[in-house]
Amino acid sequence: MQLVTVKFVYRSVIHCEIFKILKSSDMVESCFIMSFVEEFFKRGNTYFKQRKYQQAIDEYTKALENDPNNFYLLYNMGVTCFELSQYTRAIEFYRRALSINPSSIKLWNNLGAAYDELGQRETAIECYSKTIQLNPEDDIAWYNLGVAYERRGESDKAVQSYQRIVEITPHDENAWLFLGWAYGRMGYFRQEIECYETVLMLNPNHQRAKRDLELAQKRTPLIF
Repeated sequence: MQLVTVKFVYRSVIHCEIFKILKSSDMVESCFIMSFVEEFFKRGNTYFKQRKYQQAIDEYTKALENDPNNFYLLYNMGVTCFELSQYTRAIEFYRRALSINPSSIKLWNNLGAAYDELGQRETAIECYSKTIQLNPEDDIAWYNLGVAYERRGESDKAVQSYQRIVEITPHDENAWLFLGWAYGRMGYFRQEIECYETVLMLNPNHQRAKRDLELAQKRTPLIF
């Protein structure tokens, strides 16, 4: 069985786009606090890009102490915790961010990835399905859904997910490759071969597809 990994989608927000609406009576104090929040936020993003994840968390934590409901801070905290394999903590921050913006496609996908890493496949599938509900053309969510089904041993449902990807992005060679693997696990070797051949039409130098095509051809019965 091929090793399949979850595509984890995130965005490290470089500039804070929104802050809380201020009352005039709170303007001086609040603006002072906001300047500190933005400074901590920027430093956190800098550390994140340098892969210094613990330092990034330290800066985001300082910012959240002054602005605990900042969507972008919560989002980035979740992403950073995920990078440190702190999946339960990542889920906590993603859930808090979703309470502010429940229509965030990336958040639902990332939440599914965190549950997936904890082995909570059913909940992960629910999150990926929510992503697809919000955007039926999200190929990454379809991919992650397929991976989750494969991890549960449901190759037939994984095939359906991968088929949807190649409908959305027919020139995605990796999508065809994953579809071929899923067909192979189900024993549909002819379809598997067709997928690898499609990969090689898109990229004649795809070494993995060449190798897997050769293996599939060897185990496919000859028809006279």
